[in-house]
Amino acid sequence: MVQHLSVRVPWKDNGYEGYVCDKPCYNNACLRLKNIAENKDDNVEEAIKGCPIKGHEKELPCVGEGACFMSQDTYTTTTIHPYKAGNPKTHGHFLETELHYPPFSFPARPYRWMMSHMGGQHGNENIEKLAERYGIEFNPDAEPALDFDSNWVQESVNQRAIFKAFYEDVQFGKSLVIPYAKQVPFIEDPKRVVMGIGFITSMVEPPEHAHTDAGKLRSSLWETMLGHSIRNDRKNGFLMPYREMMEYANDHPEFDMRTITVFAGDEYFEEFSYATEHLSYDAVISVLLQTISALEIIKSCIPGNWDECIRWTRDRLKEIWLERGSFPGLGSMLCACDFVRGEMLVKEAKSKIKDQPKFEDEFYHLMENFGGSFSDKVKSMTGTTEREIFMSLSGERKELFWLLARMSVTPLQAYTLFHPEERRKHGVTCSDAEILDNPYILYERTLRCSDEDKISVKKIDMAVFPPDILKQINPVPSRSALESENDKRRIRAYSISILEEQAGFGHTLYPLEQLIDELNGLPIDPPCHANRDVMNGYHEFLEQEIIQIPCADGSTAYQLKRLYEMDELIRSSVNKRVFKAKRHEVHENWRAIIDDTFKSEKQSKNEDAARTEKAAIIKELAEARLSVLIGGAGTGKTSLLAALCKSKQIYDGGVLLLAPTGKARVRMSQAMRKQGIECKAKTVAQFLIESRRFRWWSMEYCLSNEQAKDVPFTVIVDECSMLTEEMFAALLQALKGAQRIILVGDPNQLPPIGAGRPFVDLVKYLNKDIPVFPKVGRSFGQLTVTMRQTSENGEERGDTELAQWFTPDNDNLDENIFLRLQGGSIGDHVVFKSWSTPEELEDKIFETLKEETEMTDVDDIQGFDISIGGKINGEWMNFGSDPQKVEAWQILSAYRSNPSIGTATINRYIHDKYKSQKSRTLKDCKVRGTKNMLGTDGIVYGDKVINVRNQKKEGYPKSENNMYVANGEVGIVENIWQKPKQKSNAHLVRFSSQPECNYWWYSGVSEEENSDLELAYALTVHKSQGSEFNKAILVLGEPGNMLSRELLYTAITRQKARLIILYNDKAYHMRDYSSVIYSETAGRYTSLFEAPDIVKYKKRYYEASLIHKTINGELVRSKSEVIIANMLHDAGIEYEYEKEINLGEDGIRIPDFTIADEELGITYYWEHCGMLGDSKYSRHWEEKKALYEKHGIVEGDNLIVSRDSLNGAIDSSEIQALIDKYLK
Repeated sequence: MVQHLSVRVPWKDNGYEGYVCDKPCYNNACLRLKNIAENKDDNVEEAIKGCPIKGHEKELPCVGEGACFMSQDTYTTTTIHPYKAGNPKTHGHFLETELHYPPFSFPARPYRWMMSHMGGQHGNENIEKLAERYGIEFNPDAEPALDFDSNWVQESVNQRAIFKAFYEDVQFGKSLVIPYAKQVPFIEDPKRVVMGIGFITSMVEPPEHAHTDAGKLRSSLWETMLGHSIRNDRKNGFLMPYREMMEYANDHPEFDMRTITVFAGDEYFEEFSYATEHLSYDAVISVLLQTISALEIIKSCIPGNWDECIRWTRDRLKEIWLERGSFPGLGSMLCACDFVRGEMLVKEAKSKIKDQPKFEDEFYHLMENFGGSFSDKVKSMTGTTEREIFMSLSGERKELFWLLARMSVTPLQAYTLFHPEERRKHGVTCSDAEILDNPYILYERTLRCSDEDKISVKKIDMAVFPPDILKQINPVPSRSALESENDKRRIRAYSISILEEQAGFGHTLYPLEQLIDELNGLPIDPPCHANRDVMNGYHEFLEQEIIQIPCADGSTAYQLKRLYEMDELIRSSVNKRVFKAKRHEVHENWRAIIDDTFKSEKQSKNEDAARTEKAAIIKELAEARLSVLIGGAGTGKTSLLAALCKSKQIYDGGVLLLAPTGKARVRMSQAMRKQGIECKAKTVAQFLIESRRFRWWSMEYCLSNEQAKDVPFTVIVDECSMLTEEMFAALLQALKGAQRIILVGDPNQLPPIGAGRPFVDLVKYLNKDIPVFPKVGRSFGQLTVTMRQTSENGEERGDTELAQWFTPDNDNLDENIFLRLQGGSIGDHVVFKSWSTPEELEDKIFETLKEETEMTDVDDIQGFDISIGGKINGEWMNFGSDPQKVEAWQILSAYRSNPSIGTATINRYIHDKYKSQKSRTLKDCKVRGTKNMLGTDGIVYGDKVINVRNQKKEGYPKSENNMYVANGEVGIVENIWQKPKQKSNAHLVRFSSQPECNYWWYSGVSEEENSDLELAYALTVHKSQGSEFNKAILVLGEPGNMLSRELLYTAITRQKARLIILYNDKAYHMRDYSSVIYSETAGRYTSLFEAPDIVKYKKRYYEASLIHKTINGELVRSKSEVIIANMLHDAGIEYEYEKEINLGEDGIRIPDFTIADEELGITYYWEHCGMLGDSKYSRHWEEKKALYEKHGIVEGDNLIVSRDSLNGAIDSSEIQALIDKYLK
C-alpha cells in the first residue's frame, strides 16, 4: 500500500524559491494560516520585501508554514514549546530548539492526528479512535495531568507513535505529495486550491524539544520534513502556473481563472485540511484529472512544457488506479460490520492476496483461516461474532457489501449506507435492491443530506466505471456494471450534478446544448460522449429526476425536478391569489391616511404627485391577496407600508414582517415603529424553520407538509430581490393561510445568491398594461417619485441620477453625468476620487475616512473609534452603547480576495492602523486591549465585525427574539469576557440589528475552522445588500471582471447622505457597466412565468425578454434603438453602436450610432431622443446638442436626430425618411 499526502502551504506573490513577498502588505491569502495571522509583522516584511529569506527566518512566520519549499537553501528557525510561558509547572523546563528545513522540502504536521479531542468530543476521544482504527500504540497514562484545557497530545512517546502510524506507508519515489493553499487571491470561493504535485523523495523526523531535567514531560516538535521532486523544469513534478496565468488574465479580462484552477473537491475537504493529511486514492485521482483538464487550457495560453506535464500526470493516474484497486472502501465496510480494525485487517489481507482477479474468494479464504492469516494486533481486536456475521452475508446483502466496498467511503458513510435502518434515519430513501440496480442513486438520494452522509457522483463513478485494466481484473457484477460511458444511470447522475452546480450560479434550468457540452467536458475518465439523441433516448428515465422544459425557440432545457415542483407551487399560488381569488374589501380614505403619514413633508408639486401615487398604490396593496411593491431608495416603501398598517381593519388582523437578512428585518421593524406600528418581525429562515422548511445542517430551503403556525392575515416580505426560488416557494407554501401577502423590493438590485430571480420574474409578469402615472395595476405598484434623495432645491440628487444609469431603463439619461462626476460637479452627495496604485488607494481611503468622520487627521485613533460608536466614559473609551453608529460609514468593494482592492486587504490595513491588542492611551481617554484575538482577521476589542453564517445562538439577556444571528449582521466587539485559568476568553459582540443584547464567541484562532466573525470596515457589495449606511465609500478597480450593472446599482444605493467613489479609471468608463451586457439578472436562465428565450451574445447567454438585440447581434438599450439598427441593416448601411467621440477638453461623448460614409468623406452621428416631454431630459439634450455644434456636429448636416412620440412610441416611417434623406 502506498500512502499519498496533502500538505498545506501559504500563498506567496512571488513563488516559493526563498524570497520575501514583493508586496507583503497586500498578501492577505497567507493570513488564513493561524501562525502567520498571529505573528506576521508587515513593517518588518515591508523593509525586506523581495529580499532573500535566508537570514531572516526568525522574523518571517511563513517559513514555518512551508514558504520556501522550492528553495535550494537550508533554513533554520528557533522554536520554544508554546505552553512554556503560560504553564511553567508542567512545561517550564523546555528550552529553545533549532529546527532545520532542508532544501526542496515541506514541513508536514498531521494536526488532526495530534488532537486528543476535537469538535464536540471530550478527553482522548479523537486519538483513541485513531489508535483503534490504525493500531497506534497510544498510552493515555503517559499523558501529563494539566491544570488547563488542551486538546493536543503532549507526551513525546505518544507523539512519535502517532508519527510512525501516519507516515508508515509513505514510500519514497512512489508516494505523491500535493501542496494546497487555503486561500488564493484570484478566486473568491473559500475552497482549497491545489498548488502542484510531485513525489515524496525523503523524510526527516522531527526533533524533540530541548529541555532540562527539571520536569518529567518530554515533547517532540511536529514538523516532519518531506523532501519532494517538484522542480521548475517540471520533469518529475510541477507547480501550477497560477501567477503566470494571473498575468495572462490581467491582459485578457474575459479569461476565467476558475477554468485552470485545480480545486480539492468538496467531498475531499477533510483530506485537504489540518495542515497535513492522508489522501485517499479517489482524492488523488480527482486532482490528477482536474490537473490534466487545466493544463490542456494552460498550454494554449502561455509557453511551457505543458504537454510533458500532461504525460507525466497521465502516467501517475495509471499508477494510482492500480494502487487503488477495485475495493478501496473494504476497510470502511468491515468497520460498518463492527470490525474494530477493519482498515488494518484489509491492509494485511492485501499484502497476502496475490491473485487479484479472485480477490473476493481469496479474502474469504483468509477470513476462514483467520487465526493463521492475520497479526496478533488485528486478532486481538477482532471478535468471533463480527466474523460470523460477515461470513454469513448472502444474497443482496453480500452484493451490497462488495458494491459499497468498491467506493471510497468513510467508516461513517459505510455504516449509514449499508444498514437499511440507518439509511432511513438519515433520510436516504432507497432499498438494497435499488442501490444494486443503480449505484448512482446513492448520489441522488444523499444530495440533500448532511455533508457527512453525502456521496459524490465521482466516488460512485470511480467505483462502477473504473479504467479497463481494473474492469478486467475485478469486473463489476452485471447488475450494477456499466457497459457504456453513456449509461443512462451515469448520464442522469452527472446531469443532476451539473444542474445543481448551475443552480448555485443562479440558473433554475439549463439549455440542452450547454448541458451536453458540460457533460462531455467533465474531468472524468472515461469521459461522457452525450448528444441530443442520447438525452432524448433516456427521456423517461431522466424524467424521474429531471424535467424537460420547452424554450420559446422550440429548443429544450432541463430542470431539476425539485425546482420544477417549486416553480409549479409558485405559479399556482400567484395565479390563484392574483387572478382567481376574491379581492378584499377595505373601506378607508387612503388619501387622508397618506396625507397624515407624510404631513411633515414640505408641500410641493413633487410632493403632491408622490402622495397621489402612494394613495393609488396603497389601495391596491390593501385589496389584493398577493401584490408587489417596488421602488428605489428614498421612494418611501416602508412609510407606505406603515400607512397601510394604520388601517384598523388590517392591523387588527395581525401583521408579520419578514426579510431575508437580520439587518433588513430590524431596519423595517424600526421604520414601522417610528410610524407607531408595532408588529412581529423575523428573518425568512427564522420563520421557515418553525415549519421545517429551512434545514439548519445544510442551510437549504425546502417544501414541507407541516402547516405553519400563527400566520397572521397580513404578511409583508421586504428585500424580495434577495429571495431565491427555493426561499420564495417555501414562503408561499408556509403562508398559505395568510390573507394578504405583500412582496417589497427593488428588482434593480443584485439577484439572489442562489437559484433564480423570482422577484424580477414576478414583477415582469405583473407589470403589464400599467399606466404611465401612477404605475398601479392588478397586484402591482411602483413608487417612482423620489423624495428623500432630492437636493434642497428639489432637484434630483446626483447619487439618485447616477443609480438610474444602472437600471434597465437607462436609454434616455444624460450621459454628461459621468463627465460631471469626474469633474466634481455632480453635487454634494457624490464625490469621485481617482487612484492608480494600491498604495495610493490606501492613502485615499485613510484620507476619505478623515474627511467623512469625526477624525482630525488620518492618525486620529480616538476620532476613528468615535466614528464607529465608541464613547468616552471617564478615562476610558467604551463600545456597545450605540451599536447603530457602526452604520455611520461603510467601505464597499466588489471583491473579497483581490490583493489590491479586496475587502480583506482594506480591512487589514484599517485594522492595523487603528486597532491593537495592546491597551492604548489616546488624547482624552484609554482603550482597553486584549491578548486574545478572534479569527485570522485578528479581531480585538472595539473592532467592527460582521457575522458570516446563519446560526442559532443565545443572546444576553435572554429573550425569544434573541436566539438567532443572521448572516450579514454587523456589530461591534463591546467587551472581552476574561476567564482566569482558561486559555480562551470570549468576545462579546453587540449587533446594530439587535441593540438590546449581545452575543459571545470564544476568543482564539483556529487552525482549520473559519471564524463566524470577520472584520467589517470594508464589506463586499453582496454582503451589504439589505443594509443602509449614512455614508458609503465605494472602491472600484479595473479590470472589473466582478462588476455588473446590478452590483453598481446596489452599491450606489446603500447610502443616505453621501457616496464617495474611488476608481482607477476615468469616471465615464463606469458607463460601460450600465449595458445589459453586464447584467447578472439577464444572464440567468429561468422559466417561472414564461418559456425561456435564451440568446447568445459573444460568449455569454441572456434571457431575450430582458435584453434588446438587433439583427446584427448588438445588445442595445431600448426597443427604439433596435428598430433604428434593424432599419439601417435592412438598408445596407454599416454603422457602429455607441462609438466614443473624443471632444478634447469637453471630454468623451457617445452617440447612439456612428455611420462613416468614406466615399463622401462624411461621418454621420445619430442620436435618438426618447423623453423630450421630460423638462430635465429636454434641457440636457439641448446642452448636448450645443456641445456637438461647438465641435462641428450639427443637426441637419452630420447629426441625425430621431424622436419618440410623447407616448413613448417610435414612428418607423420617420426613421425611414431620415435614412432616405441623409444616408441614401
